[in-house]
Amino acid sequence: MSQSERIHGSDLLPLPIAAALVYDSLASHLEAAHATEEVHDRLDGAAVALASLAPIYRTDGDEPLVVTQSALAAGRFTDGAETLRFSDGREPISALAIRRGDLYTAIEQIKTARHTLIRRLQ
Repeated sequence: MSQSERIHGSDLLPLPIAAALVYDSLASHLEAAHATEEVHDRLDGAAVALASLAPIYRTDGDEPLVVTQSALAAGRFTDGAETLRFSDGREPISALAIRRGDLYTAIEQIKTARHTLIRRLQ
């Protein structure tokens, strides 16, 4: 990663918070979740949507690193988007984050897709 491409911690938002913002942006169209497990499932789903639209970073080292597409495909988000777990015995990845700018772009893409789908289903 070059100096001009270096990601700073202040550019990143923890993935659970980002997932909550995505969920909140759609919440008026969803039935309220009451149980902790149900909320976690919805945040995990929001993290999947985000990961399909923008790079996800791990921030547990000296510098943020992009989580590879192969790792994202092999893993599943758990614990309300806190952790990416693997069934093949790999160590889970936590301290996940997304760039703030990527989050806002992804939210707009999700909203646009939702509106388009609703119009087509009417």
